[in-house]
Amino acid sequence: MQARTSERGRLALHHLLLILLPIFGACSGGGSSNSAAPGARSIQVLIDTSTGSQDLVEARVDIATLETSGGAFTENLLDAPQTLAWSHPLASPSGLDLKDVPAGVYQALHLVVGQASLRVRHSNGQSESVVVPSVALRIPFEEVLVAPAFWLHVRHRVPLALTRDSAGQAMWQPDLVARRGELQPVTEVSATSRGSGSGTMLASLDNAGGMLVVLGFDDSSKLSSDTQAGSLTRDRFLELHGRSGELEVSGDMRRDGSILVRSAHGRSSSSSGSESKVYGKITSLDAGTKSFRCQVQWIERGATGLQRDPLPELNVLTSSARIHRSSDKLTSLDFTVLGIGQIVEVEWKGTQNGPDINAHEVEIEDSSSGGGSTGPEIEGRIGSVNVGKSEFVVVRRKDDPLWVNGKQVASADVVVGSITRLVRKTDNGLVSIGLGDITTTDRVWILGRAVSDTRVEASLVRVRDESR
Repeated sequence: MQARTSERGRLALHHLLLILLPIFGACSGGGSSNSAAPGARSIQVLIDTSTGSQDLVEARVDIATLETSGGAFTENLLDAPQTLAWSHPLASPSGLDLKDVPAGVYQALHLVVGQASLRVRHSNGQSESVVVPSVALRIPFEEVLVAPAFWLHVRHRVPLALTRDSAGQAMWQPDLVARRGELQPVTEVSATSRGSGSGTMLASLDNAGGMLVVLGFDDSSKLSSDTQAGSLTRDRFLELHGRSGELEVSGDMRRDGSILVRSAHGRSSSSSGSESKVYGKITSLDAGTKSFRCQVQWIERGATGLQRDPLPELNVLTSSARIHRSSDKLTSLDFTVLGIGQIVEVEWKGTQNGPDINAHEVEIEDSSSGGGSTGPEIEGRIGSVNVGKSEFVVVRRKDDPLWVNGKQVASADVVVGSITRLVRKTDNGLVSIGLGDITTTDRVWILGRAVSDTRVEASLVRVRDESR
């Protein structure tokens, strides 16, 4: 173990020197290291935390730099170190803001993380440290990045897998890849309104480094609020929450860095400081008292008096609570919809002075109750297409493994439904296509729900002709 630790330290030091040398060079002689190069601009990095795991993994990023196509490095692009999530049970994204990125062509993103900050919190509420082979992570781009660009999408290529050495130390081998952001669903993102105008809203993504985005709406956007019952129009939603307040947003992150809102829920500023919110897994149910036991997995806000490590199991009383699904905040449900193993969001008012919580709201996270887990994007090659059955077969691409539901498989059937979005990547961006436009020369990326180890219900299918 000592030899491995020494080797990790040597590699990290070597990588740090490669990164820091150009920074020291920029600080010497005339001129200022703070002056941005011509054409420089910020690039937001969105970390997709979908890993198919109920474990929450966090680590602090100390240095971020881009590697040019010639192998050189930019200066450190972070204003300050930032702690972010790498794996999240609800796939809630996190992110970084790269400042003053010089115009150029880049082939990889390099992140240096603080080894002592890398921790995992398991579904039982216990936490422990995690060791990575190198604290200097090189994240290659699927295609070279031409900056300036709006944002980057970083994702896991394989499910989260923690191993242990002979001493029982938890270890993780990250396998990350990045691409220029084009279209990415984002779910249950916490945001803060910063203003509105012309039917749109400016908001900062709280769990993505304060990333500023424009929220756009269409006729299908489902809008609701703590301050008014029922469904809201766009104009009423902007009137209530356009100037300030907390938001929960789900939608599609688009190429220009804006989010087309599928659903959004607004909270009044006056109630934000008096409420507590935690997420956890239901471990048992008592229909007689309409209560359930919930193993807390992480704290969203508040929770004064709650034990922090390990997080406790709470007894949640629901007799006065409104129960609903994360995809439909307007429809109240009965206690009977709750089930063991579901991930729920529990909100209550006041401090916590014992195991009992009188909840005023319980939200069932849909990704935990639909029979499939939220995992890494499925990547492969089109094996065959059956338009009549509205499905296609995805197979392994070259020597790359095909991961479905956390397992390696030779092939999988992908079902295309009425809500599935199919797009093709072209030189001019993404264009919408039909199932009949997909061919066996296409490379494919799939987001969706695995209903078995070899069958996936797709929500988004992106293809690219690999013969080009």
